[in-house]
Amino acid sequence: MFPLYRIAVVLALVQVALSVPLKIAYDRDASGAATKANKDRLDAATTLANSQIVNMRKGLDKAKAGDAKAKVLYEATFGKAGANSDINKVDQTVKALETGTMTAKVAAHPFRNGEIAAVPWSQNKKTDPWVAGPVRFSKQFHGDGDKPLDANGRAGTIIHEATHQLKGTGDDVHKTNGKIIPVSGEAKDAHATLTGYTSAHNMHKTVAEVKKDKAFTGVRDKATNMHENAESYALFASLCSQPGVLRRRDIHPFNRALVEGDDEQLEYLARRNSCKLPPNHIAKKAAAKKAEAAKKSAKSPVIAKKSQANGKVLLRSG
Repeated sequence: MFPLYRIAVVLALVQVALSVPLKIAYDRDASGAATKANKDRLDAATTLANSQIVNMRKGLDKAKAGDAKAKVLYEATFGKAGANSDINKVDQTVKALETGTMTAKVAAHPFRNGEIAAVPWSQNKKTDPWVAGPVRFSKQFHGDGDKPLDANGRAGTIIHEATHQLKGTGDDVHKTNGKIIPVSGEAKDAHATLTGYTSAHNMHKTVAEVKKDKAFTGVRDKATNMHENAESYALFASLCSQPGVLRRRDIHPFNRALVEGDDEQLEYLARRNSCKLPPNHIAKKAAAKKAEAAKKSAKSPVIAKKSQANGKVLLRSG
């Protein structure tokens, strides 16, 4: 007979093994306008979205555990946990993405205002709750138009729209309090003047790109419910899916070099990650520069004396 705790462990492992990623179900148009090419494109986008959702889960779990690098990625997309977002509610939405089913129309929808995709909502006044219809995708999503999406943009769109449909996330921002307006919140009326969208249809891939997106960061830093912003999930998934981004190595010196604008240190870190330079390389280089500066200072006592005589403090780097 197996002890109960062993049975519990086995069941937990079975549950993980049988967990099903985000699925997509198609609601074909009555006109039969759906095409195989569109379906194949949606299937491929959902497959990539699922791989990004896996990375997003890793990033979220690391952020909740206090990992410094994951925290940087989280705050770039959701703002500070507790102030701008509820990290536990983010967790709930990610869980919905990990196991839910998104319904979609295969045929491209003829949007009139440049939309890439949208979820239609209806409300039964007798029962009150809003009900989501199948996601509609534009020609731009399917590769037509002036600025067609790339693979990363399509995966991000799948994640964005899935959070709308599965968890009622929103896009619009309240005019006065700066909050994201979820589907279950206020009607989309004159209160909504801004959106929680980023400026990149194909999704930002680095924190540096996010920092330059002033419209998004302005909304992020004012809102207190970024966990209800659909775009944040697509953005977080994109950031967490870049090669090596969640590795612990060099997070502190890399961030410091970015803040200080130290191009030499940034170049060194990049070379060290790719070429395996010795970890004490930069320290030795700094010590050599300091010794050289001290050597030059020792050779010019007259200049130093003249500086003191004039009542000035001469600062030298090194």
